[in-house]
Amino acid sequence: MMCYQRYSNSFFVFLLIRSKIQMIRPTERTAKGKNFLTLLKQTDVLHFIYFLWDVVSCLSKVSEAFQERDTTIGDVYIELEAAKQVLEKYKESDGPKLRNIVGRKDHKEHTVSFNSARRKLLGGLLDSINTRFEVDADIMKASRIVKLQMWPIKLSEDKGK
Repeated sequence: MMCYQRYSNSFFVFLLIRSKIQMIRPTERTAKGKNFLTLLKQTDVLHFIYFLWDVVSCLSKVSEAFQERDTTIGDVYIELEAAKQVLEKYKESDGPKLRNIVGRKDHKEHTVSFNSARRKLLGGLLDSINTRFEVDADIMKASRIVKLQMWPIKLSEDKGK
């Protein structure tokens, strides 16, 4: 059941975009890419693309933290918690990329379907993150002690004398 709920949110987003594509008449749809620009100019699709850009930008910082050569579990945990806070904020407010496009004169405000899709997608994403990275916060913070940059570079001269 949990697997179904995780993927149903992604499937909902897919259906939203697919329904926009299917609104184009079948004869016009057969021409390769003829109406792709028309689809991209639709407000909901454009807003959703910018919204996904914000989400991917946030998650890429976590990915970079995982990939650093000299990272510790504590560093990754801090980056993951920051990403969760940002994603929680994106449920109700726009990210920087989406804010730029919505602030323009030629764009309308979000529709109810966009706001609903945004909450569902982020809710499922945050649930998945919380399930996969369920750890004790104190242990993660204490693990920063193994970070070698926090230790002195030189040992004192009087060692062993």
